[in-house]
Amino acid sequence: PCPRREDAAADPPLDPREPTPDQRRRHAERTARLPEDESAPFIAIGIRLRHADEASVAETLRRFVDRHEALRSGLVEHDGRLHRRTAGPGTLDFRPETTPAADEDEVVARALDWFRRWADTTSWPCFGAVTVRTGDITTLALAVDHIAFDGLSAYLALSELPDLHDGVLAGAPPPAAAPSHVDAAHRIAGEQADLHPAHPS
Repeated sequence: PCPRREDAAADPPLDPREPTPDQRRRHAERTARLPEDESAPFIAIGIRLRHADEASVAETLRRFVDRHEALRSGLVEHDGRLHRRTAGPGTLDFRPETTPAADEDEVVARALDWFRRWADTTSWPCFGAVTVRTGDITTLALAVDHIAFDGLSAYLALSELPDLHDGVLAGAPPPAAAPSHVDAAHRIAGEQADLHPAHPS
């Protein structure tokens, strides 16, 4: 199974919280890339899940995205300016899309193609997920654009995603939302603007 986003969340509302200067720079770099540029502007992790099926993986991803606002927040050009847009909890859903592969090389190629398509700030949302099943073990690979996900986020997700999956299998309720990294980014943007005010032209 290959979980992906439902189309219903294709146009979340604009968010008054400003992107940081670093996010603006990264977005400009992404949009300036040539079509033949195969660089990967995302961070990817892989996790093994036992006793997983399509429904449990989809619910795990749903809980993970609902818990972290940054994964529901992206960047968009509007009226000549770069804005943030953020979808609310429960907005994003996942459904399986089965993609057969002949061998290991084809699995890797298909996963990378999927990640390059979705794990980018110019897509919405800016992450992609692929599962590969071998016997009773399902490997979940998740790639998120670097604007919304850093090395520390990846390290924490390696333990959080299996815990969320265990909770799904046990019938536990979804966990509480994590502190908003979007709020933190908005605060950083204001602090950086105070330190480096724009010069009048």
